[in-house]
Amino acid sequence: MAVFLHVQRQLGLETARRIFANYSEEPTKTQRDLLEKLQWLERLDTMTPKPNISQLARDILEERGVVPSDPGYQNQLESLDHQIRRVKRRRQEVEAMHGPISPPLAKDEPAPFRILRRKKK
Repeated sequence: MAVFLHVQRQLGLETARRIFANYSEEPTKTQRDLLEKLQWLERLDTMTPKPNISQLARDILEERGVVPSDPGYQNQLESLDHQIRRVKRRRQEVEAMHGPISPPLAKDEPAPFRILRRKKK
């Protein structure tokens, strides 16, 4: 998944999907949620001068189109802030699911690469 994300950043979503069309399936809802959380961690790491979870939550809500004048803004802000803090505490678990190699089968032994399902043309 990390390779797909790298290609997506460099070449765009449609090109990345075309390149990987025969090698993977569309991510499930759970996988999409974990990818979103991984993106939160990446954004948190790149914040300057230091990571600010509250600011990240405000930025994400702004991107979702939720403005401070909305009636449920404060509740959504607190909920998202709590989710980001929880993901930060579980950082190793989230990153392990989307690392550059599969989790090891035995000590120092990476799992083999496999094609999930090949699409017929």
